[in-house]
Amino acid sequence: MRVQKKISAALQYGAVTGAISLIPSLPCRAATALGRSLGMLAWLCVPLHRRIAEMQIRSALGDADERSMARRVFMHCGHGTGSPCSPPRAAW
Repeated sequence: MRVQKKISAALQYGAVTGAISLIPSLPCRAATALGRSLGMLAWLCVPLHRRIAEMQIRSALGDADERSMARRVFMHCGHGTGSPCSPPRAAW
């Protein structure tokens, strides 16, 4: 790995872990918004996983808007990270 990539990875890691550590001290809406933003950041910064998600959506659903769906999946995963205060929902 080049030095620039190592520095970039360290900065990304520090920013994400810092943001995640803030979540418990935030109100629910702010924590959820921060989580969704982290999901969007992951979608932007991790092109390999974005492409994998898009390929899987395309193979499962055919002519779907895989780019938009993949972005929403990443944001939903971030939403789950950022919403520790949401009450558990019933499965039915």
